[in-house]
Order: sequence, then structure tokens, then C-alpha cells
Amino acid sequence: MAHAGSIIDIYDDYYADGKVAAKRDIASNQSVGHIEAVVQGQFFDRILDIGAGEGAVLDKLNRKGLGKKLGAVEISKSGVEAIKARKIAKLDSIDVFDGITSLIPTSRSILGLPFTSSNTSSTNGCF
Repeated sequence: MAHAGSIIDIYDDYYADGKVAAKRDIASNQSVGHIEAVVQGQFFDRILDIGAGEGAVLDKLNRKGLGKKLGAVEISKSGVEAIKARKIAKLDSIDVFDGITSLIPTSRSILGLPFTSSNTSSTNGCF
């Protein structure tokens, strides 16, 4: 089993050259479709994208108006930089995390979205 350090090494520059942008954009359409099916028209004050990648899902959530505020938690520095470059209007927080320690605030109710491609995670879903 890989430890967090090896995962960080793999993903740290993953989004830097933009080579995965087209794939991520296509996958984000499907992810947002799944999110819309799960939330069934509900509106959330805050949506946190856990493992936000380069921000394709956040960008679509922003355009669809599914949340008042959006947040991102991402393991890679290149992903964080790509999210910042998108200048997502409702994005009010973005944090780098170590892949293990949770940065999710426990004092408020949020919708957390760990939607990822099947090749990177075995724990897809909302919580």
C-alpha cells in the first residue's frame, strides 16, 4: 500500500503541463451529473471538493450555481495552482493537504464531494 508521501510525489506536478485537462473536463461533466442526481435540486451553503484536481468540477458547480460558497482540498501543488488560475467566483477556500489528515471543518454542515476517477480512488461518493 502506498503511503501519502508517494501519492504526493505522483500528483505534485500532475496538472502542471495541462495534458490531462481535456480528460478532466470530460470526466467533470459526468461527475457534476452524478452530483445533481444525488442532491436532487437541493441548494447548499458550502460545497467542498475533496481531491479537487485542477478544478474542473468546481468550475462547473460554480457555473451551475449549486452552492453559495465552494471550497477545495487538493493533494498536489500543481492542482492548487490550476484551480487558482481558473478564478472561480464562488471559491472561498483552497487548501493543500497530505492525503491523510482531514481538513474538513466539523463545526458546520457542508456537502463534501470526493468524486474522483476510478483509477485514483476506491472511495467515490458524497458524504
